[in-house]
This record gives sequence, C-alpha cells and structure tokens, in this order.
Amino acid sequence: MAEYMFPVIFDNSENENRAFTITFPNLPGGINQGEDMEEAIYMARDVLERFLYSMEEDQEILPTPSSSKDITPSKEAFVVLVTA
Repeated sequence: MAEYMFPVIFDNSENENRAFTITFPNLPGGINQGEDMEEAIYMARDVLERFLYSMEEDQEILPTPSSSKDITPSKEAFVVLVTA
C-alpha cells in the first residue's frame, strides 16, 4: 500500500468559533473543517484518503504534492503535511 504526503493549509482566522478550515492546494475541492486542531488533522487525513482513493478508482493520475516551502498561507494560517 502506497503512502502519500500532501500539504494542507489550516486557517481559523475567518471562523467565529475558532474552528479550523482545511484546504489542500493540490486537491481542487479538497476542503473540510475541524472544531479543534485534533479534529482538523483527522478530517484532513480523511479528505486526503477519500480524494486519492476516488482518483485511483477512476484511474486518474494523482497530483504531485507541492513542497510546503512553496505555499504561502495567509498571516493567520499555517501549513501542515498530512499522510494517507
């Protein structure tokens, strides 16, 4: 089984309840949310696993992950590498 690692942007600056919005720069539509950091990491991994599984099932070419150094998040956001 292959292991994949993709950068994820975590941002809680726009949420009144301080939940984290998670977005994948390399996975269009790969967006979710977690109420706290622990849940956000869990949800990010879930999105990544489902997204890649769906692409593999559809025999699509998987995107190449960006380097986290090449991603410039907003001032309040940060990048985390997530594996699946």
